[in-house]
Amino acid sequence: MLSADSTSFVARLVDVTTRASHEEEEAVIPRAELSESDNAKLRVGSIFRWVIGYERARGGTKRRVSQFVFRDLPAITSSDLREGEAWAQEMARSLNP
Repeated sequence: MLSADSTSFVARLVDVTTRASHEEEEAVIPRAELSESDNAKLRVGSIFRWVIGYERARGGTKRRVSQFVFRDLPAITSSDLREGEAWAQEMARSLNP
């Protein structure tokens, strides 16, 4: 999630159904699409999955559904970032003798 205001948020999207490895599009999504609990989790950097598909009733009726699933990950600390940077530098040095 890149940014948010009181009515919507902007996110970069990766289409995992095409095995894409990087963001291809940006979307402005109304906050009204989220549950109250997901709205409370919305922060810059939030990671979520947007599942879009069809649901079939027993009688065969098909309807389009859309669901947002937010990951509950621990916050990254500045210490985590420093450790990750040190590890990356060490790995780069080991690959370039």
